[in-house]
Amino acid sequence: MKAKILISILILTSFLFVKCSEDYLTLSDPNNITKGSFYSEPEHAELATNAAYASLQSFGLYAQYWSYFADFKSDESFATRNATNPGSYTLADLASYQTLATNAEAARIWRDCYRGIYRANEVLLEVGVNMKNIADPDILQRSIGEVHFLRALYLLHLVKAYGEFIIVPEKNPTDRDEFFRPLAKAGKAWEVIISDLQKAKELLPKKGSALVSGKNLGRATKGAAAAYLGKAYLFMTSPIYNSKLIDANAYYQLAKTEFEDLANGNFGSYTLTNYFRDNHNNTSENNSESLFEVQFEFLGDESDVWEEHDPISTQEGSMRSKGSGMHDGYAVRWYNNAPTDGAYFEFERDPAKPDSVIDPRCFMTMWCPKGARFTDNNKVYSYEDIKWRKGNYGWRKYEYDFDPNEVYGKQTSNDHNTRIMRLADVYLMYAECLIALGNESEAAVWINKVRKRATNAVNEGQVNDHLVYNIKNPVTNGVVNPLPTVQELIASAPIINGVKIDNMMKALRHERRVELAGEQHRWFDIIRWNIGEQVINDPLFEAPGSYFLPIPQEEIDNNQNIHN
Repeated sequence: MKAKILISILILTSFLFVKCSEDYLTLSDPNNITKGSFYSEPEHAELATNAAYASLQSFGLYAQYWSYFADFKSDESFATRNATNPGSYTLADLASYQTLATNAEAARIWRDCYRGIYRANEVLLEVGVNMKNIADPDILQRSIGEVHFLRALYLLHLVKAYGEFIIVPEKNPTDRDEFFRPLAKAGKAWEVIISDLQKAKELLPKKGSALVSGKNLGRATKGAAAAYLGKAYLFMTSPIYNSKLIDANAYYQLAKTEFEDLANGNFGSYTLTNYFRDNHNNTSENNSESLFEVQFEFLGDESDVWEEHDPISTQEGSMRSKGSGMHDGYAVRWYNNAPTDGAYFEFERDPAKPDSVIDPRCFMTMWCPKGARFTDNNKVYSYEDIKWRKGNYGWRKYEYDFDPNEVYGKQTSNDHNTRIMRLADVYLMYAECLIALGNESEAAVWINKVRKRATNAVNEGQVNDHLVYNIKNPVTNGVVNPLPTVQELIASAPIINGVKIDNMMKALRHERRVELAGEQHRWFDIIRWNIGEQVINDPLFEAPGSYFLPIPQEEIDNNQNIHN
């Protein structure tokens, strides 16, 4: 599936951006693929659909800037000195709560989402309408389901970043006037997102089907569509995201239904992985817990990675660990993005020993005191050996425990898939719905499933045999005392980051923060719960204005139907 996306984007992009221009020649070269000849063979349906996935791998989304944006804005990460020096002005502005409309990195998010929507719309027309009698019926149905899913996913990213008042193109422009579209009216973005996800859920195969297995592993499934449909409904319970909200409980009930069906296996067999870290390494991708992930891999010579990240990219690696992992000076890292003290201290401690972390997820999530070791230039470093600035930490999720240059050669990027929807998130969203609807005892069941897995052993490499949760540890053999149940946690009512965890909703919010730390969920949880003024300590922050990015100035300048 990974390589197929690359091949497809090379083919499809060659004519997507000239489809509205005139035909200057009447002669055709049988050796070259053109707009007129492409949608003529059965396999073209699959190739075109593959290209619609590619924007997820772009710089504006999961190759780099989406994680910067979502992390910097939240209270679990911050832009380091490296990211805020004069040479990195746009990153500093992206981290600000008054990001400018001229910010180039914010514009990348906007542009890459709409590029994905354009490709999805292209498939809906050319494959869904014009290839009905050419494509294999099963591939055709899957393809149409996939692009409905992808269009909804790109639109959801735009709503999360810019709010619901965005451009909502349900079809591609056919003349110049259609290029200049106004912002959607209240509710329109959600209407299209929900409709697309409902269609995707109807059309896509279940996990385990031959259509999404083997070489097709990683494609969207019925379960992925259901998970995002539930998530969309959950976001619609927030008046910050849904200006037409009247009855939040109605949306909680709709979300609950989707999550309940997933939890009961109605859309395929999903289970939590035995080991928490299997959700963030490059050896257990597309696993039993994964509902949807952005596929990344090393491909070819990446010595000029900056030039190759473009619409016809021949490189499919993520830059995430380059900017958000180990401290600079080690493994040629930039260290632009680092966890906050709040993120570190959210992990539970032994009440009798406040400096003793009892939640192993802390050490699997970040580089921190008494945590994982890192190998660079054949030397093993502990956290204490590294000259972290002012006691800072580093993100370990989606990062190697060694310098990849020493293992893979001159690799600038990273081949770890980014899991953007996994079962633990579904369980916690399901629990949140149950709490809102008054069923806290059932909510506790699903929260406890996530907490119980947290202390399972992890079979990692020799470099981290010292960690108690590693099954190779000669002293502990991976035996770790389980975390308290959520009921026990509430009964003890610890104060964590100034919040007394004395009810189920507070426990749920705490659990989301530790389970999903560094996975770009926290900022959007802050927005939909509207707790920014409680957790963001910055004089520039103002709710709700600081919650959303401004529409890019380039869009305003080019589109006479938009004002910011």
